[in-house]
Amino acid sequence: MTVTSQAGMVGSGIQANGLKGGAVSTWYRYKANVIGLGPVVEKQVPPPEIGGTNNPTGSYVSGTYYAGRVSLTPRLEGDFGWLLLAIAGDCVSAANATTGFTHRFAQSPTNPIFIPFLSFRRSIPGVTQDTDVGDIGKDCIIQTAVFNFPQVGPLTVDMDVMGRDWLLDDAPELWAWADIAEPYTSCPMVMKGSGIRWPNVALFGGNPLPVTNARVSLNNNTTTVQEERVIGSYFPDDFATRQRTLTVEMTYKWANPDLYRFVLNGGDPAVTGFDPCIPNSDFELRIESPCDIDEGVINHPWALQFEAPNMSWNASPLQLSGDDILTFDVTGTAVEAATGAAEDYFAILLENTQASYPMPT
Repeated sequence: MTVTSQAGMVGSGIQANGLKGGAVSTWYRYKANVIGLGPVVEKQVPPPEIGGTNNPTGSYVSGTYYAGRVSLTPRLEGDFGWLLLAIAGDCVSAANATTGFTHRFAQSPTNPIFIPFLSFRRSIPGVTQDTDVGDIGKDCIIQTAVFNFPQVGPLTVDMDVMGRDWLLDDAPELWAWADIAEPYTSCPMVMKGSGIRWPNVALFGGNPLPVTNARVSLNNNTTTVQEERVIGSYFPDDFATRQRTLTVEMTYKWANPDLYRFVLNGGDPAVTGFDPCIPNSDFELRIESPCDIDEGVINHPWALQFEAPNMSWNASPLQLSGDDILTFDVTGTAVEAATGAAEDYFAILLENTQASYPMPT
């Protein structure tokens, strides 16, 4: 009997106060493209021993944890904001007369390395409901989140997850969820919105850059399972956050040499050679849902916007190839904001009608 993945499900919930060992009070479920999460059990064989054969003499379990990747197309109606809180660490919400509310996800101003622990759970379909099985990962963190912006279509997000502990459940059909998985209506599309801009660089006049593909990556750079091994336990002890970085990769469709000059030597046409003092720029990427939130009532789309005030840019060598169109790849790394405030390093803005995203207690 062949079983397909279609009836599977993935969901998550932030643990109380975002702390290790905390309980989850509310679970949210998400439609996903790939659910690669699951328990990992590591087994080892001992080294060769004198006096034995030339075959392994035994094996042992060395440890276990919960890990993998979830890839999904986010809906901006409400539930995706909880994943953004888990990715960023802090959220400040404010009423917005146009859309309802704007939520600013960023690093915590008081504890910028803080990212909350959450739990994940996944249902694996069987031939019948009686053969379904679920796995639950506890004390999980989102190590990296990669936001993919193709030329055409919806935004997708790849999240690498690592967790300390797990358990199996034979009745995932009894799991309680906060709501149903949200509809496709609020999915942001790369064709809608103001795209990628460097608003404060006069060279480009605040206009969108002609970019064919882009990727925004937030790396929380946590300690690894191997580093967190402690004597007396099969489970990793903790996951701590080190330096956090935001990077942007994009493919620029050649319009003129302005961006090429800017990345190489600052953009001044009067400077023809090397200049070691190349300025940074700000960065903004905004995409929106095709439809308004509530036609006739809230005539504004759901929106997602990425911001970083101080980006350092590098470009790959420009290649001319046959009759291909002219493009070149540019990579940016966010550096500390001029204010020195951790919460200004990057921001992800979400516009919807949900009032707030408080840390669960």
